[in-house]
Amino acid sequence: MLNSSEPDLLAHTWNEGKTDSVVRFELNEDEGGARLTLRHTFDGEVEIPSYGSGWHHHLELLSAQVVGRPIGWDSIRFKELQSEYERRAQHRREAQLAQRRESVRKT
Repeated sequence: MLNSSEPDLLAHTWNEGKTDSVVRFELNEDEGGARLTLRHTFDGEVEIPSYGSGWHHHLELLSAQVVGRPIGWDSIRFKELQSEYERRAQHRREAQLAQRRESVRKT
């Protein structure tokens, strides 16, 4: 545990994979309800699509629980999300490469 402040903050180390990281959950009031902000920061390189899709699905499970319709982990859903995160990451890498090529071409 790195930091906590009931009822609105929890931060802890996450030691899974090839690098250490910090996971931080914050609750803030938001239009008569609450907004949960999740930040996962890493010390080194990681497979962002895997972490992103995992957190995405965990938050879907939390949302279902909050509205009274709990669901279980769905490996198929996780793999669908992971594929989408990988597709978006590839698209972003390609766009960044195109920008670099364009800026080199202009010099």
